[in-house]
Amino acid sequence: MKLTNRILFITISLMIASSNIVAQSNLFDRDGFFNSIIDQKYKINSYYIGGNPAYLNQEVSDERLLIETAFDNRQGDFKPFVMPKDQSEFQLSFTGKKVVSDHGIFKGSAGFNKEIRNNWDWVANKNYERNKTFIYGDSTSGTSRYHSILLNAQYSDELLSNLNFGFSLDYAVDEGLKKVSPKPESEHRDIYLNLGFSYDIDSENSVGLVVKFHDFTEEIDYREDQGAIYDETIILKFTGYDYPSVYNKKVEERRSYTNAYFAVLNFQHHSDNLKAVASFTAGFDKLHIKDGGTDPIPKGFSKNNILIGDAVLLYKLSNNMLASLKYQYSSVNFWSKHPDFDVLIMEEETPSQFVNLGIEYLVDETISIGIEGGLKIS
Repeated sequence: MKLTNRILFITISLMIASSNIVAQSNLFDRDGFFNSIIDQKYKINSYYIGGNPAYLNQEVSDERLLIETAFDNRQGDFKPFVMPKDQSEFQLSFTGKKVVSDHGIFKGSAGFNKEIRNNWDWVANKNYERNKTFIYGDSTSGTSRYHSILLNAQYSDELLSNLNFGFSLDYAVDEGLKKVSPKPESEHRDIYLNLGFSYDIDSENSVGLVVKFHDFTEEIDYREDQGAIYDETIILKFTGYDYPSVYNKKVEERRSYTNAYFAVLNFQHHSDNLKAVASFTAGFDKLHIKDGGTDPIPKGFSKNNILIGDAVLLYKLSNNMLASLKYQYSSVNFWSKHPDFDVLIMEEETPSQFVNLGIEYLVDETISIGIEGGLKIS
């Protein structure tokens, strides 16, 4: 099955904002008020655009310990069937940043996350986008909850004169439970490792390289519980955009393994009148699925081939006026196959382009006026 789509999306916004905080007279060196790159002046670098940890010295947070809590709730019926109608998430995190030597910087965080999905039909896969060809679940509808631990460590330092090295490691584990019989349990483990290098050509220009390794696992187990003694357990296995295969089983296991490999090239220019960053990302991720009884066998695999190009520019027209440009091109070639006879199940090609233009004018030290326009084609 091959799917293509074409979407034209245009946004234009006019914004006027004021601040009670006295700002610097130079608009290029002050915070903005806008939701696009004009509001991200300090984030136009290869740490944020391209994700190169060797540029950790350009990360904008202060050297301090930060304790944060967050709560998010999303409700609504107009959603794909794989999404819950009511989803809540609570997170508590601790983040610290420390300069440990002349050029060495460490940043780390630890957090706890609780997620509750109410009125969730059928699906048992936590990340249904990652498993979109091989969605797995049962015939019940109810509440599922996930408890997660999240850890992150980042470090950068100078290897040689003008040559920097950095790494970023993310580790997350969780366990999930559906509170409706047959009460499937799940476990997830995600690892992200990014290794980055940067080289300063001169005081204004630098280039970088990032290699990214990602590894994900998901385990879902159906076991006979007390409720299953009286109620029939119906396992549903979706393969592509088709009706599910239906199985009457009380014991079932699903295992999924995803590996991803990416390389990113960075370029950065910072001068008095211009900030410019470009990155090019190429790589792939591959998913393997196993399920069936207590001794799972291969059921399918899928692959995403991904290309992404980003360019961001912020130009100072005068001390009171800035112009901005953001452009992104992305291409995702997705396919999935059944292991028997190498049969193609699904194929998608999703190229897209996005461009955003903006101008911001500083009326005085407390008032800014800006206009932005964006165009997306996919």
